[in-house]
Amino acid sequence: MNLKKTLAAKAQWLSLQKRSKQLPEDYHFVYKEIQKYLIKVAPIDLIDDLDEILNIFEDAASSNKDVLNITGSDVAAFADGIITDQKTFLEDSQQSTSETVGKSINKHLKKSK
Repeated sequence: MNLKKTLAAKAQWLSLQKRSKQLPEDYHFVYKEIQKYLIKVAPIDLIDDLDEILNIFEDAASSNKDVLNITGSDVAAFADGIITDQKTFLEDSQQSTSETVGKSINKHLKKSK
């Protein structure tokens, strides 16, 4: 990631943090827990995912809905639903490693013949 993209991502991150602090206390708490969870799970589009969650939370909070009525009691499952069908850094790394090994093995086998 080049410097320009890094700075843009940092600005987006800070903007999300500022927005999250405007949420009611219970929403902010759940948002922070989801954020911690998603950082561990490491979806590649983390900022977009957090933005989507904030949009959902802001809309629900403005309607005075209880946060757990939005997420359900399994907050991690709610977060997983947001990142469904998205590649994570782990999956990306696994794929890259497999491809590298596959190419190297094929080269080695061709040299051995």
